[in-house]
Amino acid sequence: MVEKIPHDAPVLVIGLGRFGAATAGELDKLGRDVLAVDEDPALVQKWSDRVKHTAVLDARNMNALEQIGARDFPIAVVATGSSIEASVLITTNLVDMKIPQIWAKAISESHGKILTRIGAHRVIYPEREAGVNKVREAAAREEEAAPAPEEPKGPTELEVLLEIRDSLKK
Repeated sequence: MVEKIPHDAPVLVIGLGRFGAATAGELDKLGRDVLAVDEDPALVQKWSDRVKHTAVLDARNMNALEQIGARDFPIAVVATGSSIEASVLITTNLVDMKIPQIWAKAISESHGKILTRIGAHRVIYPEREAGVNKVREAAAREEEAAPAPEEPKGPTELEVLLEIRDSLKK
């Protein structure tokens, strides 16, 4: 069962690819205390202007996580889905640290099953979820744009059939 966490709890975001950067950026805009980390110094530099706290870090290394105080974060988002091995190692480290809520990005159903089995509390499939959301948006727009059904002109089919029936009775 996922532990209840205060809505303003700090969040550790690991991985600054598209998903991780978007997550960290939105949380920061919402006023959440966010620490965004990645092993790529260029990505960390790019996002250091948009997210208050960033660090260059290889989260596969437990000692590196300890040094940044990862245990102090009640929520961690593992956004390193393109490397299944890295994602699994990082998630395992966070589970071992007893982080109360771990959300992890998966790139396939099998990857998601592994993340769940090792202790991720929520598995996110961003590409699939984005596709579903886009289809729903398109369907909603089509409904809004669809013209209202026209009122029938002249008698309805039922009225015509009743009229024929009545004329045959005569």
